Amino acid sequence: MRYYQCPGVLEKVSGLLLKSIRSKPLIFGGARTLKALEKHHFFKVLRSVELNYVQELFNGECCDDEIERFCRIASDSSCNLIVGAGGGKALDTAKAIGA
Repeated sequence: MRYYQCPGVLEKVSGLLLKSIRSKPLIFGGARTLKALEKHHFFKVLRSVELNYVQELFNGECCDDEIERFCRIASDSSCNLIVGAGGGKALDTAKAIGA
């Protein structure tokens, strides 16, 4: 398990890092967070290194239904990495999915 939180994290955790660990990430966050990731070219970087990923919208609550929904999506899509983007609820949800 790895957890990254620091200024400039989008530049540091680039598509090359994700690709180097041979991953297919499930990336989720709220609408504002996903828009910010797009604005800061995060998804463009992933596409530029031809990394397959699944992007989903987080409902904003860390609850059993949301955790189970993301677990199903990850399993059905053969995702082997969980990327929760945003605040504490998204990160708690990502940790629960990983567990």
